[in-house]
Amino acid sequence: WMKTLSGERGGLGRHYAMAVLNHPVTELAEASLLGLSNLSDGSGLLQLRWEQSLADDLTIQATSEWTWADEGDELGQVGPGGQLRIIGHF
Repeated sequence: WMKTLSGERGGLGRHYAMAVLNHPVTELAEASLLGLSNLSDGSGLLQLRWEQSLADDLTIQATSEWTWADEGDELGQVGPGGQLRIIGHF
């Protein structure tokens, strides 16, 4: 982030392409696929997400991410990973 603040890396935050596909699987579940690419350095991210409603005020989300990039590219610094979130609404 210091390279961005100093102006050494001017392309950060610009020149992106993104596509999102959402599909309801059941009445209470939804699958999503997101693709994000930084057109300046060629790095990219692919995210797969499953969201399931467990009750009126409780949701669980499972997310998995894969990246492709050269070392030093913006999205290549993220690396592969995932998340499991439980969200309560009140």
